Amino acid sequence: MESIDNSYDELAGRLETLIALSDGLCELLITERQALADRDPIALQTILDAKRAKCGEIEQMTLALGTIPLSQQIQDAPSALRKELEHLHTSLLEQADRAQEYNAVNGKIVRRSQQSVRDLIHLISGMDAELLYGEQVQTMATEQGTAIAKA
Repeated sequence: MESIDNSYDELAGRLETLIALSDGLCELLITERQALADRDPIALQTILDAKRAKCGEIEQMTLALGTIPLSQQIQDAPSALRKELEHLHTSLLEQADRAQEYNAVNGKIVRRSQQSVRDLIHLISGMDAELLYGEQVQTMATEQGTAIAKA
């Protein structure tokens, strides 16, 4: 019985770690939002690197949960531990929802910024930004407007 309790204590510890990692990801997403608003490419790169690392940690901890679905592991837990595991699971889901929401808002900011750049390119060149680049990321020859860049 003690080894069973230990395995569920380990499960609880992993869930607590995932909650803490998810909280850290949310903090990075909030910081990213500010860097996007400030249009700070250096801060954005630093945050991107930190987000990749944090997501890697989350992935590793998720893999450590095993192949049995988490809801099944909780259902199979001794009744004395089940309530705590359910609470941790709920907290984790809430934190994941929060991270998804923050990420969606940041994505909207990025898309708005990209649209502003496309609009500016259109104003400067007199043609649509999508037409500036071909499949090989080189400017395409057009009859109207002037291509302004070659990447």
